[in-house]
Amino acid sequence: LGGMRIEDMMDAPRGGGRGQPAPVRGERQLRTGTVIRVHNGEVFIEFDPKRQGVCPLGQFEQEPKPGEAFEFVEERFDPYEQLWVVSRKGATQKADWDNLAEGMVVEGRCVGMNKGGLDMEISHHKAFMPASQVDIRHLADISVLLGEKFPVKILEIRKEKGRMVVSRKACLLEERARMRDTILGTLEVGQTRTATITSVMQYGAFADIGGVDGLIHVGDLAHERIKDPGEVVKVGDVVEVRVLRIDREANPPKIALGRKQVMSDPAIGAMSAIVAGAEVTGRVTKLMDFGAFV
Repeated sequence: LGGMRIEDMMDAPRGGGRGQPAPVRGERQLRTGTVIRVHNGEVFIEFDPKRQGVCPLGQFEQEPKPGEAFEFVEERFDPYEQLWVVSRKGATQKADWDNLAEGMVVEGRCVGMNKGGLDMEISHHKAFMPASQVDIRHLADISVLLGEKFPVKILEIRKEKGRMVVSRKACLLEERARMRDTILGTLEVGQTRTATITSVMQYGAFADIGGVDGLIHVGDLAHERIKDPGEVVKVGDVVEVRVLRIDREANPPKIALGRKQVMSDPAIGAMSAIVAGAEVTGRVTKLMDFGAFV
């Protein structure tokens, strides 16, 4: 750190006074760092002998001890103190207007709605979230988020104009990517999973199994023959499915799911009630040269 001891930096005032250059933002990379010391509500971390950082203590469930290692996201670089300002992986920061920068994930509150999207409040400043940035998938009624607090990613900020554009979708995509890696690492053919129907097509239905989508082919939706998958499922339905096939080499990975495989076959139940020699009533469904189907 250019001859300056880490202890001196801890006691030095934060921010850049006396005309020092303003902090600049670096790329948001994920790194593993080791705790050096906790001081005045801040946790100082070392990534390597030439790279140190600082993270708010409030982002830890309990005060970390020197020597403990955690994963951090690089938010920006402070050239005055030669430190990276970082956050815990998956943590939401309490926004400070002076330190806000594009790419940061902060907590926002939905305070209103307009034709183009949602009005947000971040650090007592107004922000706008376009309707296209509200969710990964189309939400028919975005007013369900009114009054709610949730993490958002800053896409654009113009402090001189008081303009800020944020995205909830970006946070959901990042979380989904983390979940996808975990799911794919444990997913095996034959497993039974809980899935949420995300879209219904003529050839089947796509279902989210917790960070990754799979396809339930129309022939695997139900035991009976159906022409339209919409007859048995709709978007938002939560169903049990069985993993039939996994192609991890495809990009994105292709997963085949089956719904009927975890359902009892009504035909088997009906057949079990029929015994040889019994007289039953039936309906003719098809006539052929060699006989009739009943």
